[in-house]
Amino acid sequence: MNNFEPFTALEFSAADSEGRLVKLSDFKGIKNVLLVFNRGFQWPYCRRHMAHLRQDYREFVDRDTEIIAIGPEDKKSFAQWWKENDMPFIGIGDPQHLIADLYGQQTK
Repeated sequence: MNNFEPFTALEFSAADSEGRLVKLSDFKGIKNVLLVFNRGFQWPYCRRHMAHLRQDYREFVDRDTEIIAIGPEDKKSFAQWWKENDMPFIGIGDPQHLIADLYGQQTK
């Protein structure tokens, strides 16, 4: 048994690293969603965390869970890093911290 209780996440919509519109509500009743906020790809810990998620992504898919990673980089830098590192899940650059602020995630 785990200690996590499901909750209704706050809605957002944003373009992902490939320019596709992602709406959190599009997953409701279809898949679980793991939101991952990182502090930026300049930090080794964040790069390592993304690499671990990439490595384990199949396990999340097998559990009907989509990963949405959100980072503070501008959209162009975010998209470039995402592509260069062959990330298989959804990534969203959030340079104005709109999604991070919505969830009360510290960005500084």
